[in-house]
Amino acid sequence: MRRELKIKTQWKMFLFQLSAIVCQLKKIEVLDPGAKSLVFSSWVDVLKALGDALAENGIKFSSLHERGSFVASVKKFKVCSTTL
Repeated sequence: MRRELKIKTQWKMFLFQLSAIVCQLKKIEVLDPGAKSLVFSSWVDVLKALGDALAENGIKFSSLHERGSFVASVKKFKVCSTTL
């Protein structure tokens, strides 16, 4: 017998939103392989979950909350053709 996983509505919306962000970034990657995107959130846990989703879908990313200096990370983002 297969058990159905029940997820509370608030988590379903959260997962849906993460999926939507990943899908949008994949579309951008296909349409413009050299494009860069910024995703902002004040919640570090959301950024970590998004990072996991991006990595799982083969999208390179860099996260400012895991780096030392915000200013240095932004400068790298501006000049690097790939993420570090």
